[in-house]
Amino acid sequence: MNNIPVITDYPGLAQWRQALQNSTKSVATPRIPWNFQVANKQGGNYLTWQSVSGADGYVVDISSSGDFSTGVTSITLPGNDNTAYFHTVPTAQGATPAVMYYRIRATAGTTNQPQSVQGLNTGVISSQAIAPNDTTTASTTGLDVTTTDGTQTGTGTGNYRQPRLPRS
Repeated sequence: MNNIPVITDYPGLAQWRQALQNSTKSVATPRIPWNFQVANKQGGNYLTWQSVSGADGYVVDISSSGDFSTGVTSITLPGNDNTAYFHTVPTAQGATPAVMYYRIRATAGTTNQPQSVQGLNTGVISSQAIAPNDTTTASTTGLDVTTTDGTQTGTGTGNYRQPRLPRS
């Protein structure tokens, strides 16, 4: 019998294997970002949320309609620690800013295809920015209760894990 040689050390083989592994790696769908909040500020709305383990970024959807059927803008934010966004709401001179609607989702991906897997959206939060010339209105904060409300614990909704029951 003839022995067929096995190539174990070929110039560039290690880099080729690494590139192949990075491009074919299976990526888990990231969890829903939790503790999503929107605070209205002068001239815009300030969005914040907690980072998601394994996420490589986030997508912020902004719409003028609560069902996101029209006027949707999606902002891609790379990086797991990019957990805040200020949306400047255009306002005509002396006019009240429009009510805007927001939701976010985490993304994950490979080195070659970052942010290629998108998770589920948070709940929708509406907010009306404070007019840039209004110095008397106090800021308020809206919360996504599907990911922050402790009463959701154990219901399978939001980002709450089912409690583990002791084994019998």
